Amino acid sequence: MKIPKNDAQIFLGLYKTVLNSVFQMEFNRICAEKDEYVKSRDILYNNLYLIDAYIELEPDLTPEYIKILKDFTTGFRDKFIYIRTLKKHSIFFQPSTNKFYCVLGITNSVDDLVPCEFCLIDTAILNFKTQIVCDGLIKHNNVSLGPNMKKEIKEKYRLAKENNELISYLKTA
Repeated sequence: MKIPKNDAQIFLGLYKTVLNSVFQMEFNRICAEKDEYVKSRDILYNNLYLIDAYIELEPDLTPEYIKILKDFTTGFRDKFIYIRTLKKHSIFFQPSTNKFYCVLGITNSVDDLVPCEFCLIDTAILNFKTQIVCDGLIKHNNVSLGPNMKKEIKEKYRLAKENNELISYLKTA
């Protein structure tokens, strides 16, 4: 699943502009390739105040765009295990917290961006409007999970689903 095309254009327009702004401040040029966007994203999520700084520098932003940009501060970068894509969203498992997230892609469904189910990925997730999205800057780790680990994660997922603990929107500060 992915967000609607118009929303994807808005998200990418804002996200790329912020990442380019961060990269410009750090390296005196804009991003030219995916690895540079990843580097900029990692800097951004280690310095979330840069989003507010960007908003202050852009006086022509609409209230809608300011809200979207502020929602970027709910995001974080981490290692996740991509579980699978369902009809409404993809499921990410965060091993460091044992939490499951319901995530949408931006221009592609997440399953188009990852090599297989139960693969370890490094990416960022953040709120966009009323859902969690994956920013699409996914680094794959060549880690294959064994059958026992997959079974354990499936059981944790079943319990989280049963207890309504699947996270579909990140809490704001």
